[in-house]
Amino acid sequence: MADIRPYRLLQLCESIKKALELASGGRQYWIIAEVASLSIRKGHRYIELVDTEDEKPVARMQANLWFGEYQRLHDQLKIDPDSILESGKKVLLFCSISFHELYGLKLTVHDINPEYTLGDLEQKKRETIQKLEQQNLLKKNTFLKLPAVIKKVGIISSASASGLEDFVRHLAGNSFGYGFIWKLFDTPVQGANAELPICEAIKEAQSYNIDALVIIRGGGSRLDLEVFNGFQIAFSIANCRVPVYTGLGHETDETVADLVAHSRCKTPTAVAHSIIEHNAEFHAQFQWKMEQVLKQSLLLIKQEKESVKLHKEILRRMSGDNLAEWKRLLQEMKSGVNQFAVQILHQHGRIQERFRFAFIRASSEVLVEQKIQIRKSIEQLRRSSIVLIRKWENDQQVYQRNLSSFAIRSIQNTKQIHDDIDRRVSMLHPSNILRKGFAIVMKDTQVITKMHQLQEGDVINTHFLNFSFSSTVNEIEKESNYGEETK
Repeated sequence: MADIRPYRLLQLCESIKKALELASGGRQYWIIAEVASLSIRKGHRYIELVDTEDEKPVARMQANLWFGEYQRLHDQLKIDPDSILESGKKVLLFCSISFHELYGLKLTVHDINPEYTLGDLEQKKRETIQKLEQQNLLKKNTFLKLPAVIKKVGIISSASASGLEDFVRHLAGNSFGYGFIWKLFDTPVQGANAELPICEAIKEAQSYNIDALVIIRGGGSRLDLEVFNGFQIAFSIANCRVPVYTGLGHETDETVADLVAHSRCKTPTAVAHSIIEHNAEFHAQFQWKMEQVLKQSLLLIKQEKESVKLHKEILRRMSGDNLAEWKRLLQEMKSGVNQFAVQILHQHGRIQERFRFAFIRASSEVLVEQKIQIRKSIEQLRRSSIVLIRKWENDQQVYQRNLSSFAIRSIQNTKQIHDDIDRRVSMLHPSNILRKGFAIVMKDTQVITKMHQLQEGDVINTHFLNFSFSSTVNEIEKESNYGEETK
């Protein structure tokens, strides 16, 4: 023991401290490292830095950012230093080296270079985009077709985010009066620890019957939005079964989440506006088509009415002209038969006169026989004339009946076409809705379509097809089979 010269631990630490101060000369250094962890106590930031090679730690040291320096850097950099010092980010820190007898070797942070961190993050962003392109995921969600009308909306946001309030207020207060049902999936939307909850929220939202999924947050710096450059969030959005809207509150920079989403908007309010405009476009197209159907129906009715009128006029003229023609022909035939009979009678009279003396000279039997033959001829001629006249009269009646039947059938067919068109048009009339058992609820002269239009004590009128009644609102219950209805 005589040759051993012991030192107190304090003496050794003081020697190390003096040697370090002498070697460094109080100099400060720009140090590149990766943040392994960050803890905050009483406003001070305690950072564990690590340096790696081949993804293995090769150096590790503690660094301190005192509260006073933190406040100065916050004002100077215009960003929150905590957003740079998140776990997993590479940083460039301006540090001094110190050794304390109790706390050992430490680094004290005096400045932070955010551009270095942003450059590293930008490189990671490019690598993520390249990886998505290789897997054909970059445009996958954009190929999904939006429903004609967006009614049910899933929202991924923090419940306390101001962007959520702006989105819901704009969606509910749309000037068209559209009603929406929405469901919030409350999750943090900032920081490295937010990536997994956001992915889980996207997965959970797909188990609900929604028309579109909205991911929103308020404005922030590029570092605040860095979580949306992660591959896992982009992968979840790309493979989502419903179209995804993003409104991440920034205009000058696109995140990877924006690139893979179906529709990217600048702000949460812009997302609500885009959804409302989508529904308004369908509404306008529907109204235009209804107007076209009505115009075509009215035009078809007009054309059919004109056609019926024209056919009636043609039938009237045809009936009148044909009857007159048949009467004229019959009259001519009657006159012809009468003249023919008279001529025959005159001819037989002359023959009788010519041979009268011969007949006188003939025997009385021959004279009687001749007279009988003449009477038979006259009777036969008379009967033939009567048969011919009756035949023409019967033909006229048959033609007249056929013509009347044809006119009646034509008018009935035309009327049936007209009635079919009337029935088609009547099917479009709103009264048919009331016939199916629906009702119209009104307060004063206003039709009630939303819950916020009613208050307890209001008098409402309920109108059915054939009757109506008044009632007083005693209690208003909010039905929520799914999500929440915007007020």
